[in-house]
Amino acid sequence: MPPEKRAKGTKLPLGNPTIVARDFNAAKLPENLKAIYDKVAKLGKEGVRLSTLCPKSSTGKYARWLIRQLVKMEAVKAIAETEPAKAAAKST
Repeated sequence: MPPEKRAKGTKLPLGNPTIVARDFNAAKLPENLKAIYDKVAKLGKEGVRLSTLCPKSSTGKYARWLIRQLVKMEAVKAIAETEPAKAAAKST
């Protein structure tokens, strides 16, 4: 696969999706991917919001890329925000 396609990874849902770990053998992952996977897996079935893992900075951009790679490998799942959650966030 050419590098420009490999670098894109997989598109994440718009907004602030919840990232949930799947059953996956993380022992074979590189250290950078394993660190992100372990953060998500530690939080269990509740998962973690993308904005928590990826702050709006240069490190957040890199973390978002790592998460797209994990989604592509099916190690984590990105669950889109539901409409009521968006409406509640706007009213606050």
